[in-house]
Amino acid sequence: MFDDVTADELGPWLGFLRLAFLIPGRLDSALDAHGLSLTEFLVLDMLAMLERRGGSQRIGKIAETAGVSPSTMSRVLSRMEQAGAVSREPSAEDRRVVVVALTTAGRAARDAAAPAYFAVVQDAFTSRLSPAQAAALEDVVAALDPDWTPMTSGMNS
Repeated sequence: MFDDVTADELGPWLGFLRLAFLIPGRLDSALDAHGLSLTEFLVLDMLAMLERRGGSQRIGKIAETAGVSPSTMSRVLSRMEQAGAVSREPSAEDRRVVVVALTTAGRAARDAAAPAYFAVVQDAFTSRLSPAQAAALEDVVAALDPDWTPMTSGMNS
């Protein structure tokens, strides 16, 4: 089975794998100065985007978007709730569902860490891609994960 893998097939995979560790590691280092992990920042950033649209989010959807299991996300959210960054409450529509919302402290933590996060994103990623490469990469992501949808719609609102 492994003999069927060619260098042409393995090369892109190994490059992807390297970046999958390298860039998040740089982001974690930059965010550590603000007392946040990458997962915690992604939660705060997602909730900030949703807040601008007037909403909160279910724990399962947050976990899915951040790429972690619901149990991992529950532990992350427990720490964040204890730190006062998020609040968890039963959904107004379905009391069996728990939704997460950003607190004032969470918004302040996100806003303080955002420049460091986006500086790494720009340095390690966006500044190195042409518009055509970025579009091609988005096509690759969609091919590898058909359920993926960017959280960027409405970001500038």
